Parts: sequence; C-alpha cells; structure tokens
Amino acid sequence: MPGDRDALVELLAADVPALASALAEHRVVFGEAAPEVFLRTLAAMTAGRAQASTATDRLGRQPLERAAGFLESVWSDGADTDDLIRGSYLTPLVHFAQVVSPNEARTDHADDVRALLGPRLRGEYERLSAAGAASPVAQLAFIDELVRAVPDLRPVWRAHVEDWDEVLTHIFLADVRRTAQRWFDSQREDDRAALAALLDHLDESVDTDPQVRELVATGFVEDLPYPGEPGDGIVDLLGPKLRAEYARQRRG
Repeated sequence: MPGDRDALVELLAADVPALASALAEHRVVFGEAAPEVFLRTLAAMTAGRAQASTATDRLGRQPLERAAGFLESVWSDGADTDDLIRGSYLTPLVHFAQVVSPNEARTDHADDVRALLGPRLRGEYERLSAAGAASPVAQLAFIDELVRAVPDLRPVWRAHVEDWDEVLTHIFLADVRRTAQRWFDSQREDDRAALAALLDHLDESVDTDPQVRELVATGFVEDLPYPGEPGDGIVDLLGPKLRAEYARQRRG
C-alpha cells in the first residue's frame, strides 16, 4: 500500500504545516520507508513534548495535538490505515511514554500522552499498552536517528531494507560494524570523517535506553577485533562508553 501510506502522511503534513519540513527530510533519507519512520519520529516527539508549551519548546504541544487529532479522524478508514497508525505511531507511543524526556523529572508521563489522543486512538493505545506491545521500538528509533545523523549510512540502510524488506536491528548494526571497519581501513578523508561521526553518535546514544545498550553491545561492540587482530586500531577511536563496554566484554 505505498500510495495509501504516502497519501496519509502527505495529508497529515498538509493539516499540520509545522511537520512538512520533517516529512521532506524523511523522504530524502528513507525513501519508500519514509511514512513509517516519519510516524515513529512523530510518536517520539509527541511523547517527549506531551507537557511542553510553545513558550518552552521549539515545536510545542499544539502541532502534535493537531497531528494526533488528524490521526484520530482517519482511524477506522481502512485496515491498511489502521495498521500503519497502530504499528508506526501508537506502538512507539507505548514505549516512548515510559522513557524519561530530557526536560522532565518523571519517568512515566503516559497520562500526558493519553491526554493528547482522541477516544478511539486512546482506546487502542491502552489496549497495546496492556498487551506490552513495545519491545523493539527504541531500537528502531535509534536506527532511524543513526541514519539521519550519519548520512553515509544511507546506502547501507537502503541495501538492508532491499534485502530484508524491513529493518532487522541487530543484522543492520552488524552491517554498520562492517562498514565502520571498511571506513577505518580506508585512506579517504570522507570515510574517516564518517567513521568519527558514527562512533561519536554510538557513544552518545548507548546509555539512552536499555534496548539501545543491548543492541549496540551485541550488534556492534561484540564483533570488533580483539587486540592483535587485523583492524584492532579501530578500538582506539572508541568513545569512553563504547570502550568500557569493549573492555567489559573482553574481560568476560
């Protein structure tokens, strides 16, 4: 249903113009998968800004409330629409509502998120929450952000999706590790700059969520070269958090 997915997010961006530039960026980076990734990003923004006001937040609560209202209005328009909203917006909300927002002291602001949703979306959100439907969401969101932060990974991401028809987080991060090793072995300045950006982002992100920590530890750090193996110099470029994880695994 590519046409239906594209049409839904285009109508959403038309209804909420503040989201138009974000959708355009997602189309450039993620191509055909942009609708799903865009809705996951919207879910993260919604959870993180559920208590925000336009005075304290660049985007603020109002556009996100309007976006939730639009999705409420098209809920039950068809099974494909409902599946897209459920899988790419509501399910991520279940997870992100439990994650500490950078500007909030509480660890659970699910009530604030619920208040943004209309009655039909709220009912489905509560059903998903009760079912514990959020397992890999933080990892998928981390991959989305990683590809945005390191544009040189876009070809790797596209090839992965072409091969698997979806993002398999641990397999993708193994692809990223192999790419990092290739960049390390390269003499090109562009490759070395991309490697530095990748390692910086991984080090900054590894402690943001337990799911992300597990993914980075097993999908990336675990298969880095041991001391004395070819390419082991890449370990010297790791940030402090990745280096600590590398040392912990090698001690074990």
